Amino acid sequence: MNNNLPQDRIENELKRLIGLPIWGPGLAAGMLMVSFGNRYRETTRKGKEIEVGDYALHIQCAWRLARSNAVVVGFADYVAAEDEAENVTKIYNRLREEFSKSPIVKEIPFVRGGAFSLALEDGLYLEAFPSFSAEDPNKEFWRIFRPKWPSPHFVVTPAGVEHDG
Repeated sequence: MNNNLPQDRIENELKRLIGLPIWGPGLAAGMLMVSFGNRYRETTRKGKEIEVGDYALHIQCAWRLARSNAVVVGFADYVAAEDEAENVTKIYNRLREEFSKSPIVKEIPFVRGGAFSLALEDGLYLEAFPSFSAEDPNKEFWRIFRPKWPSPHFVVTPAGVEHDG
């Protein structure tokens, strides 16, 4: 059993998001990527212009966007897809629709076992819920980092919390 997922450290890291708007959802192989805070224009090494936020959150475990009475969209929608490309487009469009008004993070209702819930404006909740128990050093539940500023990434894995970078 893993006792290396310190609830207080995880909660303190997530509290940095309170009061910030969430925007810019993206998907890559089921991983949900979202941005928080101000928008900054950056140019990638390949010369492509992108927008980055004050913070980025990459969720590689099960996740969902929900309201109190229903799941809006989630990781299982991606997993269950028969036509991956078509389904990813549907999921992405739904995320863009829900985040189009950049709802503000209001509070962190719970943190437990690496899982968390971010309560957003308009009755939305972004939730991550790791379900992998083995302490595999190659697995990652989620990470939060500051893309515009060089600083270590706060990474939550089955083995505990790490600082990467």
